[in-house]
Amino acid sequence: MDTLIATLQNPNVAFLLLIIGGLALATELVHPNLLTGILGVAALVLAAIGLAALPLNWPGLLLLIVGFGLLVAETQVASYGLLTLAGAAAIGAGAFLLYGEPAPGEAPVEVSRSVMVATVGTFLLAGLGLAYVAARTRSMRAPAGQLGTAPPAGTP
Repeated sequence: MDTLIATLQNPNVAFLLLIIGGLALATELVHPNLLTGILGVAALVLAAIGLAALPLNWPGLLLLIVGFGLLVAETQVASYGLLTLAGAAAIGAGAFLLYGEPAPGEAPVEVSRSVMVATVGTFLLAGLGLAYVAARTRSMRAPAGQLGTAPPAGTP
């Protein structure tokens, strides 16, 4: 049990659990189902256990929440990737600011640069890919004769 708690208190593991939980809950908001909600809450509970022993910086956590909000908004608004860029920037800044100053005599706590770059890069690629697909879908014409399309002029 001690090794599990020690693993959860690793700054990178706690950050990744926070990201996984946020993504699962964001997915739950966009496409409701039971599995992503349960996984999201479980990941956030494990992240909270790890973050309890780390020097958490509240503005960093707030930036992560804003970043997830912007990524969810990208799925609902035609921003052509601008909200994704802003969300990825907020998540990157939140990752950088997530941990504050440690107690005197303790080692500094921070998210690894490689974890930050991989996380932000993944958000950018996925979000911009989603924006591209959404823009292409919105520009497609509806097939003729389907429900909801106007019939050609002069047809009875």
